[in-house]
Amino acid sequence: MRLRQLKIRGLGSLPETDWIALSVTTTLLRFPDKSVGRQFLKAVQCINPPSDCRIDQPFKDLPLETVSASGYRRVIAPEKRTIVFGIFDTPSSLVRELGAITPPLYETDRVEVGRRLDYSRWINFVEIASSSRWSEVSEDIRNLLSHQSTEEDDASNIQRLLTETAPSERIKGAMLEQLATWLTGLQSRLPEPGGLDGILEKVLRANRFSEARAIMERRLPQFLTVRYGEELPRLPHRKVSDNDSRALPVILIDCFDAALPEETGAEIPEVLFNLAKHCQILCFAEHSFPGWNLERGQIVDVSVLN
Repeated sequence: MRLRQLKIRGLGSLPETDWIALSVTTTLLRFPDKSVGRQFLKAVQCINPPSDCRIDQPFKDLPLETVSASGYRRVIAPEKRTIVFGIFDTPSSLVRELGAITPPLYETDRVEVGRRLDYSRWINFVEIASSSRWSEVSEDIRNLLSHQSTEEDDASNIQRLLTETAPSERIKGAMLEQLATWLTGLQSRLPEPGGLDGILEKVLRANRFSEARAIMERRLPQFLTVRYGEELPRLPHRKVSDNDSRALPVILIDCFDAALPEETGAEIPEVLFNLAKHCQILCFAEHSFPGWNLERGQIVDVSVLN
């Protein structure tokens, strides 16, 4: 898995940005201010840090309210405010693993991960709905119910769902459990229960996606931070391939105190060059390093929106 895009929705001195496209090897992120850049680095690491965010509390200095130009104050709910967003690509081996859980996940090509101000994390499969709408199964449920006794408690509950549920409502929580229990019971009574498989798959979609998110939690690369000039992490001597779901870390390198451009070498340091063969590198700096000979797409001036 490789991080392809980043976005920060900061508060106070932590900036808000547009989506930032990243190289799969090395990206140099340039900031006009060192302190802002280091805040940005800490926020990015929160996508999947090596230690518990709730203990380290990198967002502890962020304000819990915003003030508009007219003086209007708005309180921020930490459990609703996402601070950092990241979009990852998905190797084919991971897609196969996800698709084995539920067929819609064979369409996975990108996964979005966010960390909220309260340090909770969410994971979404981009452009794939993680639960079914009631309208996707309501007619099938109605047809099944018409052939069952409505005197049973389960059947009367299902009848109430047909009467009261809006077509756009998502099937999850108590509704999901109720429908799944009823359909599973029908399987033991119908002469050809296989006809229920497709309906059950739609009903259980939210649960299947929860299973998939648990896999993603384990597959996300760790984000490791080092200062430029310090010893870099020792990594296995292998390249990440499309068929390898074991994610090597994303290395975040603080280059703010590195040598000025005229003092740098003639080429990107060998240690970074070799590291980029195995994993993804994000360098954070106030200036460029011309001698590194990075391509234009590998150098990003982080524009601040707020």
